Amino acid sequence: MKLRTSGEGGRRSICSPSLASGDGAAEALAGAVRRQLAESQYGEVRSVDCQHQGGALILRGRVSSYFQKQMALVAALQAAPDARVCDEVEVQREP
Repeated sequence: MKLRTSGEGGRRSICSPSLASGDGAAEALAGAVRRQLAESQYGEVRSVDCQHQGGALILRGRVSSYFQKQMALVAALQAAPDARVCDEVEVQREP
């Protein structure tokens, strides 16, 4: 799958190119992604949230490593492989 990046206000996100269809279907996909995130074996991934907004599923939250960020995206894409997923998860390393 080819991913593209987008950003606004200095914030970068990664979005898969395909669009989710219909509000009801997209909201159901967001619920499936939230369940997949909640069942993750990685503790920090469980705190990531997924919302449907503007025809896309948006991942938001904070994790301490890029690995955790990637695992959140993988979980979302496993739950909704054909949806447009924008990854706005922030990596905030602890000092």
